[in-house]
Amino acid sequence: MPYKVSYDKKDKIVLVRVFGEATHEDHHSAQNDCFWLCKENKCTRVLIDFHDLDTKRSSAGDCFDSGEYAAQADIAPSTRFAYVLPTDPKSIEDVKFAATVAENRGRISSLFDTVKQAKHWLLESSVRT
Repeated sequence: MPYKVSYDKKDKIVLVRVFGEATHEDHHSAQNDCFWLCKENKCTRVLIDFHDLDTKRSSAGDCFDSGEYAAQADIAPSTRFAYVLPTDPKSIEDVKFAATVAENRGRISSLFDTVKQAKHWLLESSVRT
């Protein structure tokens, strides 16, 4: 399974790590696990680490669908998504596209180069809200 989903009780963040050549089905499974943990823990902060992702098996339609799926999730509208970008140029563009689709449909998100930056944004943004 090319993903891992967990809940950080200390910082109250759902952590998702997707890596390798994850398939479209893997992305949906990771999203489902993430959304379940958000609801279970009343969590509105999600950190998705795509640093080691390779999207060569993903199409533009898959990326659109992933963004659409995230936007339609039955979780709090105030949920913030921090995406850590992969290193591969195609994968970066694919993640940016999916994040833009979700954001254009009302999800709050931001893109980062490191987990540390992403976590900082999630923790700081919760202080201001």
